[in-house]
Amino acid sequence: MAIGDDSGLDDGRVLVRGDLVVEVPARCVRVADRPVPLTRSEFEILVALAERAGQPVSKDELAVAVAVHGPHAVPTPTDSDRRSIEVHMANLRKKLADGSGDRTAISTVRGLGYRLAPEVRVPSQRDGSAG
Repeated sequence: MAIGDDSGLDDGRVLVRGDLVVEVPARCVRVADRPVPLTRSEFEILVALAERAGQPVSKDELAVAVAVHGPHAVPTPTDSDRRSIEVHMANLRKKLADGSGDRTAISTVRGLGYRLAPEVRVPSQRDGSAG
């Protein structure tokens, strides 16, 4: 049960998913070595998705992940919590895509929630360009 322990985010994890690097204890995110500033909620959502990359994560699970590490724990997510996740997700997708324009790292799984690609890749701007 170590995966679900309550030690929080202070466990020294670094989650690497292709060009996406999430340094959990430092609360730092980089895409292709470019720092990505995130709000606390966006960071918690990204960690929850990165921990289960390639698998769908429900809006309720994401709402709980945000609440557990935030000031207000919610025992059961409400419609308002789910809508808040949708807004955070739109902002998170935009921030991850800045620079590449690719918003496909996080996909919507209709009726379930969201899924982070197992490997997030950013097309190199140097590839195919004449020097």
